[in-house]
Amino acid sequence: MLSCAIMQPTYIPWSGFFNLIANVDVFVLLDDAQFERSTWHHRNKILSQGQSLLLSIPIKRSGLFRKINEVHSDDSIGWRKKHIQSITQNYSKAKFKNEISSVLDIIEKEGGSLSDLNISIINNVVELLDLNVKIYLASELNVAGKRTQRVIDICDYFGINNYFSPIGSKEYLLADHYYSHTDNRLFFQQYSPDIYPQIGGSGFISHLSILDVIANLGVIQATEYVKNGKFILSHKEK
Repeated sequence: MLSCAIMQPTYIPWSGFFNLIANVDVFVLLDDAQFERSTWHHRNKILSQGQSLLLSIPIKRSGLFRKINEVHSDDSIGWRKKHIQSITQNYSKAKFKNEISSVLDIIEKEGGSLSDLNISIINNVVELLDLNVKIYLASELNVAGKRTQRVIDICDYFGINNYFSPIGSKEYLLADHYYSHTDNRLFFQQYSPDIYPQIGGSGFISHLSILDVIANLGVIQATEYVKNGKFILSHKEK
């Protein structure tokens, strides 16, 4: 039985994002979802002197209701250099700092849309962690529909039996009566990041970018780290 997860491409995602990827056969990136400012679409957090530091990509202003793959960063502000410097400096003493260098190269050089940048980083981390999954872009599938119906249609497109969802989507999937439209089983992610030793911190800071996990643990341990987590089957409504 095949499993699938669907997520919007976010900037240097956290470990829970890769926990979904690590536990499915097919992973679809909703690169054609609507872009939202001040979200993980263009920002994420790293560790800095024992606290979380938000890195945010400035976005060019060019109209409302744009898709993620239609949005471009404002490179005139020099954000790429700032992000690379922040990551490099804050993880300079991390044991596995060199294992995130390929991500820094992408941040420095990747042109195109915000979606292109995020997807390149996601693909690179998937390769680093050697996760066995097939990744597709929703914009290339020609599958219409909205919300839950699009989820179901994408699963049907690939012949999926089990849909793995982040817990944050539970409310709308159940509100849309998921099981009234499909026999595919629905699982909700139950992921809580385990504590691991972080460089330069007196207490553990969770929900940081995957870069923090890799720089502190290395790709081998980071791979096992993102695989851990439960998925709870949601039963049909009575």
